[in-house]
Amino acid sequence: MDISDLPGDALKLIGSELGIETALDLIRVCGGMTIYIPVKLGKEATRKRLHQIKGVKTVPQIAKELGVSGQTVYNHLHDSSEKRDFGIRTW
Repeated sequence: MDISDLPGDALKLIGSELGIETALDLIRVCGGMTIYIPVKLGKEATRKRLHQIKGVKTVPQIAKELGVSGQTVYNHLHDSSEKRDFGIRTW
């Protein structure tokens, strides 16, 4: 089977980027479903990922990975450190 045999542009893209087997698995598992893939992670997922990688990557690297601005990264880091310093929960 070739990528050109996959139905639709989305599955062709998935096949070329992630492999034909992944595209076929999606057809098998999710065939007939409508699936929405957001452009960015949700706010809470972004915050969790940010805290996983802070100190490992630079702010510009983090911003690029998460699809947010550098200022957003600084704001999240600043807000969470202030809240932690004053004993305020961050969830």
